[in-house]
Amino acid sequence: MRTHEPVPTDRSRPGEPRRRAEQPSAIEQLLALQRGAGNRAVARFLDVQNIDYDPTSGRFHTGHVNAATFVTTLEDSNFYRTCNPAEKARVQNINTANLAAVDMPTLTDVVIQHVANNLAPRLNALTPHRSNVEGALVVATPRAPKVSDREEGVFKRIIPKATLKSRSKGVPSVIPLTDLNDVSAAMSNGVATTQATVAARNQALGQAATYMAQPSWSTADFAANGLAVRSAHMNMAGWLVQHNVAPTLDLAANNWANHHAGPGGHAGTRQAIVAEFGVAPAVTARDIERSNLPDPAKRRYFNEVVMALPTPRQRATHAWREYAHGTMPGCPFIEFTADQAGGLSRYVWDYVNDAWYVGVHYNWIQGYNPFFHVTGLPSSF
Repeated sequence: MRTHEPVPTDRSRPGEPRRRAEQPSAIEQLLALQRGAGNRAVARFLDVQNIDYDPTSGRFHTGHVNAATFVTTLEDSNFYRTCNPAEKARVQNINTANLAAVDMPTLTDVVIQHVANNLAPRLNALTPHRSNVEGALVVATPRAPKVSDREEGVFKRIIPKATLKSRSKGVPSVIPLTDLNDVSAAMSNGVATTQATVAARNQALGQAATYMAQPSWSTADFAANGLAVRSAHMNMAGWLVQHNVAPTLDLAANNWANHHAGPGGHAGTRQAIVAEFGVAPAVTARDIERSNLPDPAKRRYFNEVVMALPTPRQRATHAWREYAHGTMPGCPFIEFTADQAGGLSRYVWDYVNDAWYVGVHYNWIQGYNPFFHVTGLPSSF
């Protein structure tokens, strides 16, 4: 029996050499020392939190803004000129305020609230110059430590073509496939080829013959086997629109098992189910699909449960959910390896909304959302 389990990671790629345990950056080491000193020292920072997640170490990475550069840049702006003396003092001492947020736009708001001391009249006076603050934060934000010069170059070739440029969590930038082609034919061809391959697989996932040919496989095996799929993408840092996929067949699978375990069920299937799950089964679709039920019973399950879903798209969606389940139950994102793709390193597919995203490995650059939603692709179902 095959069990095509995804590898639970947002970042590592097949064939990559195993990395040594990551050494914290100099800033992170300093903050760790300060925090460990308790009352003897005060940790000072101006941070964007959770820009990336490393499942190997189980830790999030933080984007540290250079406070001195931020202040120097902001001093030559209408925002600073609008500040009163007390507010200018808070700007000058911004690194002592320990300000943090989940993305650049939110950090901008947090900074303005701090400088204005949360006073409504001063917020009203300073907020019209909000773009000055975000711009200064961008200037003062180094790229993520793991971003190479090449990766930064690839990202900076794509971002000007984006029809929506976003630095917000849950709001990827947007680029039409035709504009991605203007950046690199290898990029657009890579996305289009992967999408077409998945579309062909989804057609197969809607057909009974697929499951009848190899009933010992699970629907997860049928979905992923032979494709350049890496894993479910956990979206731990939250750059994509997070949502959850409810199971569609667990109730039907449990009802099916109990029916056939009873006197009204098929005799051969009854014997197999009772031997595997007992006389009163409490099972999910996953339990049945990954069980040791014999092929005749599995064929009956596929015909009577999976094929009972009204549309081929629903059958395909069930299969991809079962694949993602091994990493994160209900995860709606599937990650594919980008090979020979002009510098792209990953494709991520939201199989519920049929949305395709591309990105460059480790690419938190200028505070931007690391993902681009590619529009203009045909349906994957």
